[in-house]
Amino acid sequence: MYTIEGKCACEGVARGPVFVVSSPEVEVKNKTTKNPRAEIQRFWIAKEKAKEQIKELLKQSGNDAGSIGASIFEAYIMYLDDVRFKNDVVKMIINENASAAYAVKTVGKKYIDVVDNIQDNSRLRARIVDLEDIVNRLILCVEEEEITIKEPDKPSVIVARDLTPSQFFSIGRDKVKGIVIERGSYNSHLAILARTYDIPLIINADNSLGQVEDGQDCALYATKGQFVVLPTEEKIEEIREAIRIDALEKEQLESLKGHNTLTHGGERIILYANVSSLEEIDKALKNDAEGVGLFRTEYIFISSKTLPTEEEQFEIYKEAIEKVDGKTIVFRTVDIGGDKQPPYLEHVPCINPSMGSRGIRFSMNNKELFKIQLRALYRAAYYGEDNVKVMYPMVCVPEEIDWVNEVNKEVEAELIHDKVNYKKPEQGVVIETPASAMVADMIAPKVDFISIGTNDLSQFLYAVDRMNSYIDMRDYSDVAMKRIIKHIIKAGDDAGIPIGLCGDLSSNKETLRWVLDAGIKGLSVQPRQILLFRKYIREM
Repeated sequence: MYTIEGKCACEGVARGPVFVVSSPEVEVKNKTTKNPRAEIQRFWIAKEKAKEQIKELLKQSGNDAGSIGASIFEAYIMYLDDVRFKNDVVKMIINENASAAYAVKTVGKKYIDVVDNIQDNSRLRARIVDLEDIVNRLILCVEEEEITIKEPDKPSVIVARDLTPSQFFSIGRDKVKGIVIERGSYNSHLAILARTYDIPLIINADNSLGQVEDGQDCALYATKGQFVVLPTEEKIEEIREAIRIDALEKEQLESLKGHNTLTHGGERIILYANVSSLEEIDKALKNDAEGVGLFRTEYIFISSKTLPTEEEQFEIYKEAIEKVDGKTIVFRTVDIGGDKQPPYLEHVPCINPSMGSRGIRFSMNNKELFKIQLRALYRAAYYGEDNVKVMYPMVCVPEEIDWVNEVNKEVEAELIHDKVNYKKPEQGVVIETPASAMVADMIAPKVDFISIGTNDLSQFLYAVDRMNSYIDMRDYSDVAMKRIIKHIIKAGDDAGIPIGLCGDLSSNKETLRWVLDAGIKGLSVQPRQILLFRKYIREM
């Protein structure tokens, strides 16, 4: 028996045979050509073939992956259609008589190296495995070779240097009991998929992972970051007990459905869900969410090939409102920026995208786009009760809310003029920058509610990239954050408006108690965490 240590990216326990997935480097047969025109034609044909393969993977991912599968593979297609990438490949074929495959490999590596060298944005660096997957797929299409992925004949623990989303869906999630990878990031697409499907995942496993062989008995204790190969009978019994307890806890959580979320002292806490799609609303309601505390509307834009029209947005918002059936639903206006860049919008490169044109700044720079979204939201709210709310992200100063209020007046006037049915949603703000936190007392009187966005607030407060898998933000969620949250709550209380909280801070058991003690009465967490946190809160 030996144990391999790593980092937990999705909690859970699993036991079964090892299934090793290898990703050999794709070889290029010929580096040069005597017929550049023919090679360019091979490149175009290969690119279309790769796109068709990715579209097939999108179908395989199914609706269960919701916007996650769609956004991943739409991003793949976006990379393939990138004008600069295509032009660079063609130029290399023409200017250097390079073969199509060699040009794809060389240009692809250049792009990957650029992303890898972005030191202050590990969220983007987490996408390197996607870029490598696309480049390798495109080379194989140029060389007219088939992409073969070995599949396990029974549910197994997948072991790999890294695992791409395309490999994950090709294997089939019903054959995956758990995953252990040598590379990886908490924010990679694989990690997001693992948490979506509740599959135990260990990342950054040590180098001895290469010693593991197909078929070996193993036990995966992801919660502890332990991967045990050839476990002893004693260890097997320990894992069996952990699996039994895990199953029992899930049964206990199921029994909490239909019950209010009450502290031991009888105080009512409202548990909402964070979602990015209509499918995720279904998942949240299945887990007994008391509403949607954050609907990330930017994923409507990211998963679309073209700018969504007012009518398209209206239909999605209306269906979301109908799904919650009178429960609260809070739409966050587009927070485009960072790694969330639709291909059809002009993108100005930024050294630190997290601090670039995003959130309300993006909306102020794209007023007509913003007004279209507001019109769609106002129209959709007409079909709800008084349960529809809108909040604005990345606000820094009160004047930005003044601007938003003026735009809202313009939108209302246009809807009245057009004789369109509408209802004005409650207006809120996401406090997620230190600047807005410090002037929360000036912002609060201008809005109907405040949601504290702890993810961005934490990284800006502590100057730590929250996407960095080597730094645990929980080490920093103490005195300074407590003071800021208390300051925001006081501002809300003085203005007579409710304060909620969304983000990883509210999804962390260790900090949950002091968050509630500070006076937070509404939390928005991931759909799969609703019942777990109902249990935690009822024990407090």
